[in-house]
Amino acid sequence: MLLLVPLFAGRGMISYVTTAVDKVEDQFKSSVPSSLKSSVLAACSGSGPEIERNMQMIASEEVEVAKLERQLSKTESSLAKSRDEILRSRGSGIGQQSFRLCWRSYSSTEVKTDLANRFAHYRTSEATVDQLKNVLRAPGRTA
Repeated sequence: MLLLVPLFAGRGMISYVTTAVDKVEDQFKSSVPSSLKSSVLAACSGSGPEIERNMQMIASEEVEVAKLERQLSKTESSLAKSRDEILRSRGSGIGQQSFRLCWRSYSSTEVKTDLANRFAHYRTSEATVDQLKNVLRAPGRTA
């Protein structure tokens, strides 16, 4: 309906509308103090390089977080595999003096030493997983 108004009112109607819009813009511009305009322009003009630097820092931190998340996932899967191997080794051949595996014979002392080493490695991996989780849950992180 409003689109048809210029057709019936003539071409002079468009100039009235543009004049009214210009007056509203002028009133708005005059209501903002010039000192405020200059201080806002000065503050905004010097912040471009700082904004760029902060955006680059944020992007690099996001890349580091993604790396940590991948490392955490890999370490957790390795930890689960180690746990399963330890449990399987611990349960096999209880009370035997020697163990035969892949055409090789192992003494019970060798098996105990291997099991102790695997468990120490498991505990180290477990501490690594806990540390990575703490880093990812650090204050300031929203995810």
